Amino acid sequence: PSPSPCPAGFTGPKCDEDINECSPDPCPIGATCIDGVASFTCTFCSATTCQNGGTCVDQADGFVCQCAAGFTGTTCEVDIDDCTAGACLNGGTCVDLVNDFRCECPAGFTGGTCETNVDDCNPNPCPGGQECFDGVNSYTCGACVAAPCQNGGSCVATESGYTCSCPTGFAGADCKCTERPPGCNNDGVCDTGFGEDCQNCADCNGKLNGKKNQQYCCGADVGCGDSRCGACTTSSNGLVCPPDPSPSPASPSPEPSPGTAQPSPSPSNPCDPNPCQNGGVCSASGDAFTCTCPSPWQGETCTEEQSNCLSGVCGDGICDAWAGENCQTCESDCRRHRRRGWCCGLTECGTSNCATCAAT
Repeated sequence: PSPSPCPAGFTGPKCDEDINECSPDPCPIGATCIDGVASFTCTFCSATTCQNGGTCVDQADGFVCQCAAGFTGTTCEVDIDDCTAGACLNGGTCVDLVNDFRCECPAGFTGGTCETNVDDCNPNPCPGGQECFDGVNSYTCGACVAAPCQNGGSCVATESGYTCSCPTGFAGADCKCTERPPGCNNDGVCDTGFGEDCQNCADCNGKLNGKKNQQYCCGADVGCGDSRCGACTTSSNGLVCPPDPSPSPASPSPEPSPGTAQPSPSPSNPCDPNPCQNGGVCSASGDAFTCTCPSPWQGETCTEEQSNCLSGVCGDGICDAWAGENCQTCESDCRRHRRRGWCCGLTECGTSNCATCAAT
């Protein structure tokens, strides 16, 4: 055929018709054909091909997305997780953002990565000018640093020192005493675990002295004053504290018959009942009596305990946490002896050295 008289890409009688180079479609599947003048362009990109602000770049056989910071994937559809391991410190929770992250800090910490422990001692909340020791979302005042409250008690600092808030079942200044159960007074049963620190009942430890209408004193004569103390007796419920004996009211004597000789009254026995306590032996002499007291008891009725420490007699020469007449016996709990002249202290005897025996 003869060459067209029209310029390339045009046709028609007047050469004013653009030849459509996209018909038939010369582009591969998935591409869009864009007609030009005597040419065409195949494009794979559209306004929505790349997501999240990515830029689409056509290739000969496809396209490539140039993703914005923080995104990845063929069409930039994936948000890169910026919460790498250890991004947030001290238990903080990482929240992923676009090309960034945020830390949600637990109580007591602050900072971009929860790296700073909040100073709970600023300003100083401790009363009485006590030194404040910062913790994690907490603080401890100087009087409570040594954790003086036992058995789960909570230490509360005060102007003069501290007080202990004791859990149910415990009492005393440092919560070291078990609360007194019902029935310890007025002939109550002395249960193990209630010592002189609580001024309640205690295990009898071989001896028991009771003070009528008040708490019972177990062990040595602690807190009984000049009251007559009873011996420990056994019942089905354990060791029982008896009350002080009360004299029975005297029965009126019958009127003598006229002319009837009256018998002479029997002399009273000062040893009946036995006034000697703690195993003392009573010896009568007329209306008077004398008590022979077993060691370590002394006094008119064997109610005063003699401290062997006064004479410097100690089983091992050192008496912390030891008991017995000469501090020769190790007990698991010597605290109840500390006010009676024995040199006892810690609750664990072991083989540790003890404080030098001295009168207290």
